[in-house]
Amino acid sequence: MHTSKKVFEEDPLRVYRAFRFAARLDFSLNPGTIELIKKTNLKDIAWTRIYDELRKLLMLSPQPSIGLRYMQKTNVLERMHPLLYKLIACEQSPLNHPEGDVWEHTLLVVDQAANLKSKSLNPEALMFASLVHDIGKPQTTKVKGDKVTAYGHDVLGEKLALSFMQELTNNRTIINAVSVLVREHMHPVLLYKDRERVSDKAIRKLINRVNLKELLLISEADFKGRALERDFDVIRKWFLAKASSLGLKLDEKIEPLIKGRDLVQMGMHPGPAFSKTLDYTFDLQLDGKSKEEIMEAVQHENHAQLGNR
Repeated sequence: MHTSKKVFEEDPLRVYRAFRFAARLDFSLNPGTIELIKKTNLKDIAWTRIYDELRKLLMLSPQPSIGLRYMQKTNVLERMHPLLYKLIACEQSPLNHPEGDVWEHTLLVVDQAANLKSKSLNPEALMFASLVHDIGKPQTTKVKGDKVTAYGHDVLGEKLALSFMQELTNNRTIINAVSVLVREHMHPVLLYKDRERVSDKAIRKLINRVNLKELLLISEADFKGRALERDFDVIRKWFLAKASSLGLKLDEKIEPLIKGRDLVQMGMHPGPAFSKTLDYTFDLQLDGKSKEEIMEAVQHENHAQLGNR
């Protein structure tokens, strides 16, 4: 596809539309068009309009990486999305990532997510999370000899994902959903690898932090988004069996067994100690204690405190 300078001058947002159409319809941008885009001023485009085009690119394209790669080739990534641009040339372990740097991995993950999004209850969050899931790696990657690590990139990634999404939209629901998936995206694989030692409490805490159904989708996209053939089914089946054995639902948080009214009936009054006791009872619940066992533990704790006065 080729166009004229006037087209982009009249509405610079057409630059992003060109990326979207290239990905959605699988056509190539003419070298002349690429040069025109490089010279087009994009600074005056409202971020909400850019967000809408990125959303359509991610949601409507069978292979969003086509449009994202054109963003790289036309310098739009560098000019407009520096957090994504930094993924280019960010090293990864060749053993785990033979595809190359973090950007190459991200492109593969986004395409994997596009194949999985029909299974998602929140496909927009899934797609944006796939785009920024490793956004914390450039600042956390360390190379020592043949070893490449990025410890803590998930934690930092949550903060950077918030920043990235807040620049694009004021939709708190989507912003929070994306940042949570970024923070938790590694846990399914890590827990599975350590499955012989993983406690039931760890699984309960994870399900209470994030919708596990959505988490497994982003984790699968990340796991398979590499230049390697990898089977995620064994990980998914383990999680499903584990959740079922604990009586947990993948897309529901754990309902507290002990509520405020239960503590009131025990003679407690609302206040700082009241809130701490509720946290304590829920922690016991995550340990697998029954309501009766939790109530007994609270009574014992109260008696101990009275005895120390």
